[in-house]
Amino acid sequence: MSTPITQRTALIALAQRLSEAKEVAFDTEFHGETTYWPKLMLIQLATRDEVAVVDPLAHEVRPALGGLFEMLRLKGVRIIGHALEQDLLIYHRITGALPAGVFDTQIAAAFLGYGDRIGLGPLLEQRVGVNLDKLYTRADWGRRPLPEAQLAYAVSDVAHLFELTDALRADLEARGRTAWVEEETQASLLNPADYAGRAPEEAYRWVSRRPADDTPEAKILRALAAERERVAQEIDEPPRRLVPDDVLVDLARRAPDRPEDLVGGTHRRPTPALTKHQDRWLTAIRDAAGAPDTPAPPRRSAEAEEAANLLKLVIHHRLRHEDLAPRLVWPRVEPHLDVLLAAPPTDRAELLQTLGMDGWRAELLGDVLTDVLQGKISPRLAAGQAGLQVELG
Repeated sequence: MSTPITQRTALIALAQRLSEAKEVAFDTEFHGETTYWPKLMLIQLATRDEVAVVDPLAHEVRPALGGLFEMLRLKGVRIIGHALEQDLLIYHRITGALPAGVFDTQIAAAFLGYGDRIGLGPLLEQRVGVNLDKLYTRADWGRRPLPEAQLAYAVSDVAHLFELTDALRADLEARGRTAWVEEETQASLLNPADYAGRAPEEAYRWVSRRPADDTPEAKILRALAAERERVAQEIDEPPRRLVPDDVLVDLARRAPDRPEDLVGGTHRRPTPALTKHQDRWLTAIRDAAGAPDTPAPPRRSAEAEEAANLLKLVIHHRLRHEDLAPRLVWPRVEPHLDVLLAAPPTDRAELLQTLGMDGWRAELLGDVLTDVLQGKISPRLAAGQAGLQVELG
């Protein structure tokens, strides 16, 4: 069992050993229920020769973590892990930078028929036959000392990553998709702008039971949700804990213009943040109320909706036959569909530009979508082993 590193000298020695490796497996345990940014509780690191656990709560370790990660980055060490987005957010928060390179086994799995966002446990079991105990997924990682069983669980998250990585890389190479995964990883995980927190202007999209976009209160809600996001980032508190969604929607509906009117309305729970940051809420409401209305996007006609559904069918059909997760393509294509439907492109290059497609997505879907738009092929139903199925021809 790996004893957590709590001394600066031991951390420096570990950093030196890790920096001599080409790749390091990386995982973290963190809490995020009471903070905006994930609160780091434990770090697990491994090479092909050793596994180490670092206690970031230890007095001597905390200030030295930046040096550990910076040494790995400067030495060009590639980080491997599973579903690394939150781990890399922590990495970026500590160092202000990102690793020299990354291999994410969840991204690789999405290109190999394992579905959308498969967990590490199921992937290890299906691909390399390792059964991972997930008993401590929701455990308290802030208590000290950590029980041996909990430490063993933490170690298991990195102990098998090299075996899994080797297997997935072989699969990708056999299917000619290594470059696709590298391209997707670069775009998905290694853009520093993605780790600055959610864009305040987009925060209203995550407000539950929000009013329709073409209503007066929607304009105010956008401003309030953006301000809530900014405050939450500044004071490191979850937005919904700061001001619950129903309270925010109520404020947008009432649009109070005096401090004494902020608290009240239809919500019953106490919300201290309304009073503490009252100037910011009132300013957001006032500015939004005085801003020009944003016209709601036109609704699709029935014919346009049918065309959109046909394109979605073609894309999903192609992805299913190639063992690719729909998430890799459809969320990026859908925002561009209305432009395509209003002004159908005339050739492949224009189609790809309209849909914002390049790289492996263009390679995979450019020809088939062009042929569909030009009427050269069309979907049809045909009998298959499991009954009727869609074919393109």
